[in-house]
Amino acid sequence: MMTNSQLTILELVFNDTWVTDSLYYQCYNVFPQPSTITDLTVITQDKTMNNNSIFQRILRHIFLCCASISITAVAAPVISVPAALDQRVVHTAQSATTAQRSPFANIVTIRRQLPMITAIPITPIIPPLSQEGIATPTLIGESIDLSKLSGADAIRHFVRFSAPYGGTLLGLRIDSPEAKGIRLGLQIKELPATVQLAFFTAESTNPVAPPSIGSEINQLLDANRVAGDLSAEGQTYWSPVIAGETAVFLIYIPNGIDVDDVQLSIPKLSHLFQDPLSAQSASYCNLDVNCYADWKDEAGGVAKMIYTDHGYSYRCTGSLLNDSDNTTQIPYFLSANHCISTQTAASTLETEWFYQSSSCNGKTRDSRYTRLTGGAQLLYQSDATDTSFMKLNKQPPSGVLYFGWTTAIPAVNDNVIGIHHPDGDLKKISFGKIDAYQDCHASSADYFSCYSASSSTGDYLDIDWSSGTTEAGSSGSALLNNNSQVLGTLWGGNDSCYNTTGTSTYGRFDVAYNAGLKQWLSASDTSNITTPMTPLLTIPSVPTSISASDGTKTDRVQITWNVSTNASSYEIWRSTFNNTVLATKIGTSTTTTYDDVSAVAGTTYYYWVKAVNAAGTSGFSAFNSGYCTISTALSTISALTVNGMMSSGQIVTAGGANWYQFVVKTANYYVLETWSGTLSDNYMELYGPNSQTLILEEDDDDGLGNMAKITRWLTPGTYYVKIRAYSALKTGSYFIMIRRSYW
Repeated sequence: MMTNSQLTILELVFNDTWVTDSLYYQCYNVFPQPSTITDLTVITQDKTMNNNSIFQRILRHIFLCCASISITAVAAPVISVPAALDQRVVHTAQSATTAQRSPFANIVTIRRQLPMITAIPITPIIPPLSQEGIATPTLIGESIDLSKLSGADAIRHFVRFSAPYGGTLLGLRIDSPEAKGIRLGLQIKELPATVQLAFFTAESTNPVAPPSIGSEINQLLDANRVAGDLSAEGQTYWSPVIAGETAVFLIYIPNGIDVDDVQLSIPKLSHLFQDPLSAQSASYCNLDVNCYADWKDEAGGVAKMIYTDHGYSYRCTGSLLNDSDNTTQIPYFLSANHCISTQTAASTLETEWFYQSSSCNGKTRDSRYTRLTGGAQLLYQSDATDTSFMKLNKQPPSGVLYFGWTTAIPAVNDNVIGIHHPDGDLKKISFGKIDAYQDCHASSADYFSCYSASSSTGDYLDIDWSSGTTEAGSSGSALLNNNSQVLGTLWGGNDSCYNTTGTSTYGRFDVAYNAGLKQWLSASDTSNITTPMTPLLTIPSVPTSISASDGTKTDRVQITWNVSTNASSYEIWRSTFNNTVLATKIGTSTTTTYDDVSAVAGTTYYYWVKAVNAAGTSGFSAFNSGYCTISTALSTISALTVNGMMSSGQIVTAGGANWYQFVVKTANYYVLETWSGTLSDNYMELYGPNSQTLILEEDDDDGLGNMAKITRWLTPGTYYVKIRAYSALKTGSYFIMIRRSYW
């Protein structure tokens, strides 16, 4: 008799014959006490069996005999098979408590099991030197091709895991040696709305940014398409910056979605050769903004920017702008056109708020530091004044300031101030005067030339600094007057700590306002917003009157709710159980309506809504359940015979389902199982006895591959079986059989 410490090896020698229940007897003889077996290796020397369905069925039968073995790989035992049969599936221990809602809670265990793809760096990567008169943003990351992940089969390189609380995780590790940071470029072909993407460093237990959901990513890529970018770059989602030379990438696929529905590749990454958090990198004459108490509030309106364009990453500076309606907090964001001039680049934008010292000339970072991902909507851009005007897709953190502005013509010798991130450093401040009006034009793709002009002909302002300076990385920062009103945005310059006679050149805000910005900033054509605004927000109230449609639609469930006070957007959460612990965020909305197009027809879902603004997120609303109807209901119920022949079936239309019935005459264990035809993943529900509404059990992947299987003790009566595709988008053929179990 075998003991717990023994490793059991079963060598199978067989030909291509049908496997029957006799295998149960063989298995039982080999394993007289299955509960004592802790590990099992199945060996076949015939490598042609790697795709043999009979071989796979034998493995399934063995698993039934050894059902008590703890799950470590595939279904229960560890299986050694030819490399070509590697399914890249690992089931991690389900030890997380229900308090850990995240499907990524097992990252520490998962990370150790991930395969590694190594990028081949461009050698050498040399950071460019700052140059006078240059009007290009600061390059901080090179584009590197990932040929192994560039094809349609990129997903096969991922390892597949079972996620806590259901669903599937796909994982991969990518290394770019000597990188200070990494952004992964995911070219999206198909991404279901409820899929979540999370990115980790080599050591972190939390994602580097909140997981991105499919619906949000699709909105970004849709914005690129609407703006006219139909290229591969327009269909590329750039991950948040991942610090260090290792990027760990996980994809969470909820139950009800087929893994095949996730279609993406990773043809390139951006290798950051400069530290994205490069404190103390600016030149010596720059002034710490935290040493000037009168400008401490204004510092909260300025953010460091990181964005990616065709795999190359850059940094600039931008500022929030107030509009004429002080009751709103629309995150209008002003920067330079030579930084962001396309919607595709705007979709990659990350902003870093309160990236400043915690004390005057301090070396530690402000505790309020917040990184905001999610990109922006490009509303206006012009190279005439080097203006880029955006609306951030997410609200900045609480405590930020929205700058006032003026359309008055700035005067020579007026005092001005600049707050910016030179060389990506902690926030700095500069003081000076308006020196002259300038008529500036780009002399090449990278350089510009300026000529003396008047207030009526010059669209730019030259600034002579008396204290501080600007550098690469300061581009796009706002020029302010003594009233903290925006006068312009930084284009370039030849000033530096070593060239005190140089100047910085800013595109005039008043010219840009009259050319186009006024349609967003002032409904009444106001010419002067006198004061900046720091919103004093409270967390919005919990949404009320949640309603989910009950079968009134065949293609979606529509959720509605009442407006919440102070809410700028809403999160929609869903579960197949009435339990918020098991709920997953499936989307966001800026209105009070959301269409859940990923709902599987015939399945009842529970929905909750949260309200969001810059101050935080409300609690869960009360639930409401809903479902969408099957578009083509089948009135015919097909008969199955216990221990009879295998029957074939066909899911004809997306969202469709087939019904079967069978009669049990003797109480016993019965096995109900499906096998793949052209449909490779299905869902099965067992009802009864003598009822089509009392569900006994359901399953999605206990059968061969991703097909379904239920083994259950049944008493005499009539039972009903409902079969549908696991993904509501799939159709195809399958086989089904019911038999009595003899073990």
